[in-house]
Amino acid sequence: MEILLTNIDVFYIFRPIQLIHLPSLQSVRAKSIRRYDLNRKYEIMFILEVSEEAKTKDEVKDILTQHGGQILKEEDFGFRTLAYKIKKREKGFYFLLEVDLPPDALKEINNDVNLNEHILKYMCLIIDEKKQLRRLNKKKAEADAKAEADAKAAADHEASLAKEKQKEQEALEKKESSEKAESTQKTEEAVTVSQEDSSNS
Repeated sequence: MEILLTNIDVFYIFRPIQLIHLPSLQSVRAKSIRRYDLNRKYEIMFILEVSEEAKTKDEVKDILTQHGGQILKEEDFGFRTLAYKIKKREKGFYFLLEVDLPPDALKEINNDVNLNEHILKYMCLIIDEKKQLRRLNKKKAEADAKAEADAKAAADHEASLAKEKQKEQEALEKKESSEKAESTQKTEEAVTVSQEDSSNS
């Protein structure tokens, strides 16, 4: 005979030989809530009709916010020629949004977007936050390394200029000293000649 004991988190089923640990309904329900109800980050690229891009951008953002979305980032890529015609259009306005959305809103958003004739096409990607963080950290490390290399190059350049300036200064001082010594020697020679002339006279 099995004895079933319950607590808030787990069920324990005691048998003569083994102890079985099972998740409780509360735990399963909590995990389901965490998995399916929490928002996720998405990147959505829209291609909009050229003549209505400003108005359609606002409509797109309204659709997302109406379904519980929060716009985190917005970026325009401008007008571009399409690789192939979409709805008989040869050009489109490319528009990227990074949004925080509840996953269950995607279907409704898809329906609303498809009803808007000025949205030629769109693509939605889930952002891998860990991958994005690694990419940002890598970019930061590369930027820091470049900044350090640039700072070192600038410091080396300054040191080189200072060294050249010091050499020029030393050369100038040496030249001035040499000219002064030569002038002093000429003066002394002139005085000596003058004294000799005085003695002879």
